[in-house]
Amino acid sequence: MKSIGNISLSSAQTQESGNLELGSISGRSAAAQRMRRLGISFKKDSGSLHNTNDQSHTSGDAQDTGIDDLPLSTWYVCIPYRPQPQREAYFEFVKSFWKCVGYQVIVADSDPDQPFSLSEARNNCVRQILEDDALIIICDADTVLQDFAVLHDAGSFARAGRVVYPFHEYCYMPKSSLDTSQVRRTIDKVGSQTPLYVMPDSVGRCLIVSKKVYWNLGGMDEKFEKTWGYEDNAFKMVADTLASTVRLEGRLYSFQHDVDGGRVLREENPNWWRFQLYKHCYKKPQLMRELIK
Repeated sequence: MKSIGNISLSSAQTQESGNLELGSISGRSAAAQRMRRLGISFKKDSGSLHNTNDQSHTSGDAQDTGIDDLPLSTWYVCIPYRPQPQREAYFEFVKSFWKCVGYQVIVADSDPDQPFSLSEARNNCVRQILEDDALIIICDADTVLQDFAVLHDAGSFARAGRVVYPFHEYCYMPKSSLDTSQVRRTIDKVGSQTPLYVMPDSVGRCLIVSKKVYWNLGGMDEKFEKTWGYEDNAFKMVADTLASTVRLEGRLYSFQHDVDGGRVLREENPNWWRFQLYKHCYKKPQLMRELIK
């Protein structure tokens, strides 16, 4: 178990899907019952998740407080996605991962008549959220967190106006790490596989922020070309300049998949040129405000 500050991390099983609203007491209580049924509990003194079905833990070492300790603000998971046969199993697994304890999942595409735009799809997700005090988790369609425990602290930071990156290591996992015929496979088993590579302090794939702050920062820049790369880097620069960011310890797992045009972060990528504007405006609030208008 790793820890940073008052965060203590372990892994939890995700075996069942549902769609409960955490913004209400009844929804959160029902989610708590669902977690108990799945064998997932929160340890009161540390805030960490424990799998009570794991024989290495005894029923007496943790007080089961379930989901009731989570913030009162409504949470939404925003997943940008355009259907692709080779990614469908991962997508279904990711939805089950978030729904198993009651998070509301919103999925959106960009203009279907145009090439896929990650920025537009993410913004389209957030546009569907009506609650002004909502907390949003931006997460890719083939990406899951190591466990849920980090979300307690992430929620506190997000409600305070910060942009949260709830992981310190991005792990790109081989296709074989997830049995795509069983989307309920546990994160423990995924994490036991060897990543194809590990990227520390990545700025992409997953972030947590309040809806208000998200739009105050301009949302994701839809002026980037409809190809892979640089949107996340740009948003991080905006957040560092006009708000503040925080990174929490944990792992983020992403499953191997092909990307149209490949992954290129050089001048050959047409988005490289627009990203130079963000670099010029970095830590210059007035210029950054003009750029994101």
